[in-house]
Amino acid sequence: MGSHTNKYAIAKNQIVDGLNLISISRGAIKDFEGKFEYVTTINITIPKEQLFQRLKNRARESDEEIQKRIDRSYTLIDAKNLIEFDNSKSIEESTQDFINLIQQIANEK
Repeated sequence: MGSHTNKYAIAKNQIVDGLNLISISRGAIKDFEGKFEYVTTINITIPKEQLFQRLKNRARESDEEIQKRIDRSYTLIDAKNLIEFDNSKSIEESTQDFINLIQQIANEK
């Protein structure tokens, strides 16, 4: 699988019983859902303008690359169990909200 011109893979022996938090491309979601019984997809979202500014501040991509990335980020995600996570709060608030979400997911299984 690839994302943003990078290629990566996850070895099956790295996936353990219990909760696994794995970052994958949108194109790999259906593959994961087909191979594993319980898959929850978390789409981490932020307003486009805020995302553009965050990516620009990192200074790793050109404005054109950032815009292409943003365009990809706002395409519809096809997943069986999709949760939208708003990441527009402060780093402290978003971190705590994400930890709470992961704990909630872990408790459901």
